[in-house]
Amino acid sequence: SCTASPTGSRWSRPSAGGPPSGSRKDATVAIALAEESGTRLIIPRGSLVGEEAQALRRRLGEALADGVSRVVVDLRPVRYLSAQAIGVLVAHLPELRQRGGDLKLLGCPPHLRELFDLCGLADLFEFLEPHDQPDHGGKTQDG
Repeated sequence: SCTASPTGSRWSRPSAGGPPSGSRKDATVAIALAEESGTRLIIPRGSLVGEEAQALRRRLGEALADGVSRVVVDLRPVRYLSAQAIGVLVAHLPELRQRGGDLKLLGCPPHLRELFDLCGLADLFEFLEPHDQPDHGGKTQDG
């Protein structure tokens, strides 16, 4: 499985092992919280359909309930996004932005970026490359 953790000035993938220290798993969605910036990093893996899309919905809901206003969803390990999963991402934008935050997409593979373009949703999101991430000092904790 592919997981990611914040280190230095970029989100990098560990070479082996399970989820990063200080993360939780729900279906195929791992979570890490970057302490210094208050940005919640959500790392889904595989195909976001059905239960996996619902796990993403739960994780975004938890971020809102925890008072988080900035969320980054790492799409590098994602092979497929269902319409339901895209809807989950779009549905959480208004409240995050109302709080002065945002939901950004990290490392979106070209085939998924094309999906956002075809759906007319690409302008709603900021697409980040791994080197665009701010320095979080590599500190994480459970969210």
